[in-house]
Amino acid sequence: MAKKSIEILARAVIVRRGRILLCRRKAADYLFLPGGHVEFGETVENALRREIKEELGVRFFILSFMGVEQEMYKRKGIMSHEINFVFLGRIAKTHVQSLEDEYEFQWVPLAEFSQRTVLPKLLVSHVARWLKNRKTFWAMSS
Repeated sequence: MAKKSIEILARAVIVRRGRILLCRRKAADYLFLPGGHVEFGETVENALRREIKEELGVRFFILSFMGVEQEMYKRKGIMSHEINFVFLGRIAKTHVQSLEDEYEFQWVPLAEFSQRTVLPKLLVSHVARWLKNRKTFWAMSS
């Protein structure tokens, strides 16, 4: 029987000059917000700073807490459950390059953000809405 667990993730929304920074695993056909898993004993904010430093080699400055999204989904026949804590922030560099071979980063125009295949899907609409109205969100998939 497969081990059941809840994954806690910290996600960064980094917007510069009308573009949002997104990440893609090279073998995948979808994009996602930069960030990653919170380790035991680590705060969500420190996990996000660590992940950005590991992935891009830059410091991440948190500007605002945006919201939380809870997602339950099935991928390749396996049920997954994750909780994403989302923060608006900034980095000092515009030109970014992944320090990890399996990932690549790209700046996507905000106007195209909702049309791209970004996972989790539910998060896309809430991030787009937050960028317009700055209202903290709590989102949950059914």
